[in-house]
Amino acid sequence: MSSAEDIRILHERWISAELNGDTDSMLAHCSKDIVIAPPAHRPILGLDQARDFFQASSAPIEEIKINEYDLQIHSGLAIKRARFTTRLCGASRPIVGWHVWMLRPKWKISYLTWSIDE
Repeated sequence: MSSAEDIRILHERWISAELNGDTDSMLAHCSKDIVIAPPAHRPILGLDQARDFFQASSAPIEEIKINEYDLQIHSGLAIKRARFTTRLCGASRPIVGWHVWMLRPKWKISYLTWSIDE
């Protein structure tokens, strides 16, 4: 299997785990030194802080749609960018934006950020 296919599978597993509120499965795809940079929030550093952040901020998700998926792999670093539309359970409007991952070999997410459309 190619690196691009490995990362696409990881992406699909992440989305599935996110839909199911399965923080442990999400974090299994992250490096120990993960940096998460949410909009308008201080950076989250490492797996323990990431676990706390995801558990505190998780709301039941009804649906996630991904489009404009782009993956670039250069010299052992992968950058994945995708447009997302997320609908939380009971919400009247979806959340729409972009997310970006940086991954290192063995394809673990080492950096994660996103932006929300205004």
